[in-house]
Amino acid sequence: MQNGDDKPGLHSFSTANYRVQLRVKEPFKGLTTPEVVSNNGPGGGVDCSYGKMEQGRDYLIYASFNDARTEIVPTPCSRTQPIDAEPLPDFPNGPVTDEMRLRANEAMIKELHLLRSLKRKPHPEN
Repeated sequence: MQNGDDKPGLHSFSTANYRVQLRVKEPFKGLTTPEVVSNNGPGGGVDCSYGKMEQGRDYLIYASFNDARTEIVPTPCSRTQPIDAEPLPDFPNGPVTDEMRLRANEAMIKELHLLRSLKRKPHPEN
């Protein structure tokens, strides 16, 4: 097989692994560096990894460090998502309404507010 000749079959899956260099705008827990590498995996599918991120968008990332603490790995099936005002895509069974978009935006604002308030509270020593 030569490059470009491998066509997806019925039981094939993507082996791409998206690694992204991120600038940290607002760390909530654990990060102390202004930049970090995120190993996002191939995205979608059975492993529920995040996959590709778009350059220029802001993301709220729920992640943990890898064993060497050299990069983060977004938590599979978490609420990692873009936080800018990008419109939601339509669902397969119908369009997303303006009310649904507004509720999603309000939920993200509440989540960020909660995370910021928790960051300010002192944590008890164990």
